[in-house]
Amino acid sequence: MSSAGTLDELLQELNYDFNYFLHQIRTHSRRLDQGQRRLVEAWIDKLAHTNQTLEEVRLRNDFLFYLSSNCEQGTLQAPFDQRPPPGYVLNATHLIPTETPKTLFENSQSPQTELFRRSPDGGAFLVSQPVPRCGAFCYLAIVSKRPAQNKKKGGEQ
Repeated sequence: MSSAGTLDELLQELNYDFNYFLHQIRTHSRRLDQGQRRLVEAWIDKLAHTNQTLEEVRLRNDFLFYLSSNCEQGTLQAPFDQRPPPGYVLNATHLIPTETPKTLFENSQSPQTELFRRSPDGGAFLVSQPVPRCGAFCYLAIVSKRPAQNKKKGGEQ
């Protein structure tokens, strides 16, 4: 019975994330031209109906994360620069961008930029973590080596 509660909580969190991404997309898409806004709405319509299985809901949120990033940057990149393909969304997993969060946010003015820049793995670990409801997240990285750029400045270790 505890696993059912856990699954319900997970779905609730994923739906919370969906609504958060939707808000971000709608806020940032106002800067896009009318044609791009139509594409954004087509993707939202397609993804909003992707909620039959846990795998679909996770995939839906992955697409929305990247769509939100595109809208924040003010330009739509593939696959969002075209209408979503017809058919089952799980058949479109190959369309998810392969950029790392670091490259997605390097031109962004958001506070995430600094966190991704300083993270030893470019933020890959952080992206895979659940987002807490309160918005607070503590991240501590302990690494055994200094980054390459610090070796040149700081001398020997």
